[in-house]
Amino acid sequence: PLAHTGLADCHTLLGDVGVQAAHPKSAFLKARKSCLRALELDSELGEAHSTLGHISMHLFDWKRAEKEFARALESNSNYSPTWLYHAYYMAFTGRPSESLDSIERAAQIDPLSLPVHRSAAELLHFAGRYDEAIERFRRSIEMEAHYLAYLELGRVYEHRQMYHAAIAEFLKARELSHDTPESLASLAHCY
Repeated sequence: PLAHTGLADCHTLLGDVGVQAAHPKSAFLKARKSCLRALELDSELGEAHSTLGHISMHLFDWKRAEKEFARALESNSNYSPTWLYHAYYMAFTGRPSESLDSIERAAQIDPLSLPVHRSAAELLHFAGRYDEAIERFRRSIEMEAHYLAYLELGRVYEHRQMYHAAIAEFLKARELSHDTPESLASLAHCY
């Protein structure tokens, strides 16, 4: 069951924003198929419910996502990815305070997770807490100078109309990502 769940996570990532190495809907449907197979083998596997919640968000099945996250947290409340996905679910369904609570729980469970720290900063940005988002992105960059952190930090600066600072961050993102379409589009948008 864990192998099928891992395969589902891989398919989801391949279709996810910022990667899109596969057609998103096709990738998410393959992911769902793998995840449902995992749940056939072990219907109580929290990791599989977590992944199915994440996939359901990508397929805009919000009720299913909520149900799967509840099952995942009931099964294993110490699995950081569940709290990470749940944080985005809360943000996307208009509950920013609960979103930030969920991402902080993920950070408590896995304090060295770079995706959790980048996501925490992004969710602070979504919540309109720009200074905190900037600080959190800077801490993430200190942990690892990943292009996504620079890209998202640039977006915060652009949102605040700090265009010179935004361009500097987008240029770093462009360099580190070797000209991904997302980094080029962000830079062009800011210009």
